[in-house]
Amino acid sequence: MCESSALEQYLLQSDPPVEPAESFTRWNCGYSPTMDNDWHNDVLCTNGAVEDRPYLREWDSFITQDEIMASAAEYERQLNG
Repeated sequence: MCESSALEQYLLQSDPPVEPAESFTRWNCGYSPTMDNDWHNDVLCTNGAVEDRPYLREWDSFITQDEIMASAAEYERQLNG
C-alpha cells in the first residue's frame, strides 16, 4: 500500500469535524453598570467567547434596574433564538 492510500484510509476512519464551541453555547445577559451615567448600556451579554453590550430602551429617558433587566431578558431570548 502506498503512503497516500494509507493516509486516505486514515482520514476516512477519523471522526468527523466538530463544530466550534460557540455554536453550542447560550447567551446570558446580566447587569453590569458602566458608571457613565447612562443606564441604557448597563447590561453585558456573553456566550463565553463573545461579549455584547447592547444599548437598550433608547426611547426611555429614565430607566430602573428592573426595566433594564426585563429588556435584557428579552434581548437574551432574541440572541438565543
